[in-house]
Parts: sequence; structure tokens; C-alpha cells
Amino acid sequence: MTKTLKISVLALGLAYLSGAATADVMIGLADDRQIVYDSQWKSTNAYNDKNWYLRLGVGAQTIQRAGEFVFRLPEAVDENLTFTSAEFRVQLLSKTGAENSSVGPDPVPNFNLDLYAVRIADAPTVLTSDFYAGERDSNAILIMDNFITPDSPIRVSGNPNYITTDNEANERLTAFLNEAYAKGANAGKYIFLRLSPDYTTVTADMVNMNYSVLAGDAGNAAERPTITYTTVIPEPMTMGLVPLVGAMMLMPRRRAPQR
Repeated sequence: MTKTLKISVLALGLAYLSGAATADVMIGLADDRQIVYDSQWKSTNAYNDKNWYLRLGVGAQTIQRAGEFVFRLPEAVDENLTFTSAEFRVQLLSKTGAENSSVGPDPVPNFNLDLYAVRIADAPTVLTSDFYAGERDSNAILIMDNFITPDSPIRVSGNPNYITTDNEANERLTAFLNEAYAKGANAGKYIFLRLSPDYTTVTADMVNMNYSVLAGDAGNAAERPTITYTTVIPEPMTMGLVPLVGAMMLMPRRRAPQR
């Protein structure tokens, strides 16, 4: 077999192995919640008053706010389906979070929001036990540190200013989606992504410092939290083609007769 033919067969084999890539999007559901911890009463509650944004940060000095978004995994069951890329995005409405903020438009929050993948579940119910505020949550998967910062842009008329995960975070999110999907075992189940403030203490000057992030109840799909992703399903003949391609590549080249 000539070298050119070997390369052509290998290319064909790799094409079958890769399958056809499919792009799709998960749109954040209206089941998302603002999770609020009250350090005075040692109580945690999950709120959603059908507002179109979540306030994440600080209320009164004893009130800490995180937020959790809910997405549904693809419903199709296929043990060969593999996520090959993923990107998470949101829109930021404001950096104060409350119209009656005692601090007014300045200063901006002096903390960041970190993005975590929290868990997979059969139902889209946000749990109060999902709450976390602090530098690093060892019980969740950190997707991106400092996902939203005081420098993050807010949306303005004519410019959505989407805040998106970076390349490294995209790789972590892709790995989480593959783990969550579990070769189809969890198809149609729900995943939970959380934005957590990274402050360690709350002081009096932080009262009503919040980031307002658009939620699943926002007016249209373009405003809601989304995960854009691609998947690949290898072609059915892949398993039969692998040994054939390997055998052809291992075949010795026939030498031309010497003259």
C-alpha cells in the first residue's frame, strides 16, 4: 500500500471516529434561586419571587447572598455522546443590586463572584444546603475563580455585555458535563451552577453591596443564563474501523525491486 493511500485511509478512519459535531444550548430555568444565609438567626432560605434577576452579595450586615442556576442535561440517552466544548454566560444588570442601597452607586462591591458546579439531581430544586460564601468551597467544583468582579461590564442599551467563562473554565465545565451526563445514565437530569461571593467577613460598609445577575425569569432567552455546548457521537462503524486502520498503518511498505 502506498504512503498516500495509507494516509487517506487513516484520515477516513479518523473522520468516522470523530463523528458529527452538534452545537446546542441549555437555557437557565426559572427554578433558579437566591440562597440567603442569616448569620444572626443561623438560618438559610432559598428565594425566588419571580424576579428577573438575582441579587448576590450582602443585604443587611447579617445577610449573605449566593445564587444558583439550574439547567437540564440533554434528554437523549446515548452512551457514546461526549461533550467536546462548553461555555457559560450571564448578563450583569448592576453592581449595587438594590434600588434602596444605603451605599448608593459607589463604592462598587469589594468582592468577586466565583462560579461553581455544585451537583446533579433528578428534580430542579435548589437546596438551602447549597449555600456557600467564602474563598474556596471544597465540596463543589470550582469552574472559574473571580467570574464576576468589580470591573465586569454591566449590560447597556444596544450592548448585552455578556460575561463568559474563559478557556480554562470552559475545559472544566466540559469535563463536569461529561461527568454529569455519565454516558447517558443521567440524561434529562438537572445540574446546578452557583455564583458565590468570595468575601470571608461582612463589615458595616458592605451593607447592600450586590451584583444583580439576570436569571431564568428574564424576558427572553438571550437574557437568561446559558450554557452553549457541542457534542459528538462516534459513527456506528467506528469500532470495526479501528483495527482496520491500525492494521493498514502497520503493514510494511513493499520495496521496489532493485535493478
